[in-house]
Amino acid sequence: MLVVARPRANRTEELRSALVREVSRLAEGLAHEPLPQAANVALTRDKGEPLVRGLFRTGRAGRRAGDVPEVRRLADEELAR
Repeated sequence: MLVVARPRANRTEELRSALVREVSRLAEGLAHEPLPQAANVALTRDKGEPLVRGLFRTGRAGRRAGDVPEVRRLADEELAR
């Protein structure tokens, strides 16, 4: 039996394609409920605030960045756009 080695890129693409086909097959006919439009700001804040707090641990005078009212107001304005 002769075994022909295929380039790694081809094997990777074959595995990726097989994974996509299998996930698509399993997900066929399934759907999730859409998120309410009004929840976008709250959802963004809930998901993004821990990241921002981790990046900017303290604000002026040792306060946490999210506790500074000006920062909160600017974030609200940006999310409203």
